[in-house]
Amino acid sequence: RRVHGERFGFHTILGKMLTSRKPARSRHVRSQQQTIAAATAAFTTLLHQTLLHSYALLAQPKVKNVWAPRAEAFNEDTLDAMDERASLHHFRFTSHQIRRICSAIGFPIALNVSRFRLNGVVALCIFLRRMAYPNRLGDLQDFFNIPLDKISRICNAVTRWIYDRWSHKLNWDPVLLNPGRISAFCDSIGRFTLTESVGLVEVQDICMFIDGTLRAMCRPSAPGVQRAFYQGWKKLHGLKFQGITGPDGMFYCLHGPWSARVNDRRAFTESGVQDALRRLCLGLDGQRKRIYGDSGYIASREVAVPYAAALHDLHPEQLCENEIMKGIRVSIEHMFAHVINEWAFNDFKKNLKLGVSPIADYYSVCVLLSNIRTMVDINSNQVAMKFGCAPPTLEQYFYDR
Repeated sequence: RRVHGERFGFHTILGKMLTSRKPARSRHVRSQQQTIAAATAAFTTLLHQTLLHSYALLAQPKVKNVWAPRAEAFNEDTLDAMDERASLHHFRFTSHQIRRICSAIGFPIALNVSRFRLNGVVALCIFLRRMAYPNRLGDLQDFFNIPLDKISRICNAVTRWIYDRWSHKLNWDPVLLNPGRISAFCDSIGRFTLTESVGLVEVQDICMFIDGTLRAMCRPSAPGVQRAFYQGWKKLHGLKFQGITGPDGMFYCLHGPWSARVNDRRAFTESGVQDALRRLCLGLDGQRKRIYGDSGYIASREVAVPYAAALHDLHPEQLCENEIMKGIRVSIEHMFAHVINEWAFNDFKKNLKLGVSPIADYYSVCVLLSNIRTMVDINSNQVAMKFGCAPPTLEQYFYDR
C-alpha cells in the first residue's frame, strides 16, 4: 500500500506503529509519525472492508445440490415418443433398433450402478448419447433427469459390460470369418478391381485390409508418461490401434492399444496377425488369401503391399494394379473415419484422460457399435455400398449370446 509516495508492507506498518510511541523531537520525526499514522488509517480501512466482505460471504446460504428432479424422467415411453430423426440424432439408432440391440447382445433388463438401479434400455441410451457427441455432463443431466455423478458411472458401467462380454468379436471370430465369407470378400474385391481397371487388373487373393490409427488424448500429467505416449510426427499424445476390415464395412479385428510411438510394423508383429492368417488359410484348402496394407508393412505370404518402384522397374500391369489398389485400400481409412463421425466423443481429446477414464475401452466399444450400425442400416456405411457386399445380420453376428 502506498501512502504519501512511500510503499509500506504489513510487517513494516506494524513495526513502525510499535516504535512510534516516542515523543517527537524534530521536524523529521514528526513528519515520519504523520506518514505512519496515515498508513495505519489506510490499513485499518482496508482490513475493515475485507472483514465486511468475508462476513457477507459467510452469511450467504450454502447450495448443496443445484440439481432438482423433475416430475418427468427419461424412460422407455419417452424413447418411443421420439420421432425417428430425433432418435438418430441423439443415439445414432432408432427406438426399435435400440430395443433390437439390447435383445441381440443380451443387455440386462436393469443395471445396478453404485446402489442406483436403472432400466437397461435407458442406461444404453445414456451411453449412446454420451458417445455420439462430446456433450457436457450437465447437458445430459437435463436431458435424462439423472444426477451428474450417476451419469458418468453409468457410462463406465455400460462400457465395461459391453467390452467384457463382446470384445472377442474384434479378434478373429472363426465363425464369422468362415471360408465362405472369406471367398465372398475376395470375389467382391476382385469384381471391383476388374471394373475399375476396365478389365486390365483382377485381384483374386485379397480378402481384407489392414492399417493403424492414432487416437489423440489429453496430455498426461506425469512427465515420464508424457514422453511414453508422445509422437513427434503428429506432435500429440495418443494411443495406437490396428484394425482389419472387410469389404462389407465391418471391423473383424482391432488390436491395441499401444503407445503412439509404436509404428505399424511393430504393431503387426506384436498382434499375432500373421499366425492368425496362416490358421485361416488352413481352412481354405491351401488357397492363398492375403490382406492388403500400405507401404509401412512388409510383403509376405499373408500380407500384400504396393509394388516398390525404387527396387526395380515396374511393368505397366503392376503400375495399374498399384493405382487401382490405392483407391481400394483407402476403404479402411473411411472405416476409421466412420467410427469417429458416428461416435465423435472419441475425437475430443480434452475429455480423454489417461488413468481417469477407460479411453481405450471407449474406442473399442465404439468400433463394435459401428459394426452394429452397419448391420442395422447398410446405407450408413459407404464401404459396404461401394463393394456391394452385405454384412451379417445382428443374429448372425451375436450368435453366441
